[in-house]
Amino acid sequence: MPEPPPISQPEAPSSRKVLLLVATVLGLAAVLVLLSAAAFQRVDRSSGDASAPAVDLSQEEAKLRRAVERETSSGGEPLIEATSRLAVWLHTQGRFEEAVTLYRDALDQGEQHLEPGHPGVLDLWNNLAAALRALGRYEESEAVLRELLAHREQFLGRRHPDTLGVLHNLAHVLQTTGRHGEAEELYRETLEAGEASLGPDHPDTLSTRHNLATTLRSLGRGEEAEQLYLETWQARARVLGAGHPSTLSTLHNLAELRHVQGRHAEAEPLFREAYEGLAASHGPEAEATRRARSHWEASAEALRKERGR
Repeated sequence: MPEPPPISQPEAPSSRKVLLLVATVLGLAAVLVLLSAAAFQRVDRSSGDASAPAVDLSQEEAKLRRAVERETSSGGEPLIEATSRLAVWLHTQGRFEEAVTLYRDALDQGEQHLEPGHPGVLDLWNNLAAALRALGRYEESEAVLRELLAHREQFLGRRHPDTLGVLHNLAHVLQTTGRHGEAEELYRETLEAGEASLGPDHPDTLSTRHNLATTLRSLGRGEEAEQLYLETWQARARVLGAGHPSTLSTLHNLAELRHVQGRHAEAEPLFREAYEGLAASHGPEAEATRRARSHWEASAEALRKERGR
């Protein structure tokens, strides 16, 4: 039977978390830098809206680099702040190698000039782990996350939301590298604590539940995975909206699970709904939309063949 290409991968931690964590030490100004960078990216992908301001990304980068140069002689917190702003900006542009170098530079400064366990240093470790993960350097990312986890536990406790974020990210790395049993343990711990401290419908809790479902599917526990996907899809539709990308991601994974189980009559309408939602939110030519369309077409073909027997 036709099989859609597998896409049931764990959801990566949201880039929103990188932005929020950096704000802890760098303040609102750093957040504004990131928000403006995100806005620039949206303008670049626009269909040529004449009212959209032209933005020169090279000028923004040059401004951030000049700030680093100005603070190099003084060192200390001003240099940490300037270096971190540039690192995060490069991170948002997908220039992960450069971001890794600058995160490490900022960490060297932070460990010299800030107290052990300073939120800024811990947040830089988190961002470094995210950049390493984006580069596929999973062993390094795991090592950074385990060190960060020890510090978060020491200063915040095991069930603090920031510690739970590290647990989720570590589980994600383990899941991505095929260590599904270890990932399941961490996801379950994160989910239990997250439901208690953040609430069962918090977006972070729902992301953990989605990833746990994907881990269970990888372990061959389809029935448990289906129930979690179903619960997560319904909760995301209620909290985020039926057309939200995260809702559609869970819907698609639920459809894929049913498809590989040969339940084509149940899978096909879910694939169609996911495709139509992505076409509306991302546009028909977006990569995610095209992939969803190919999966829907494969499912529809399998259903036609099944009914023609």
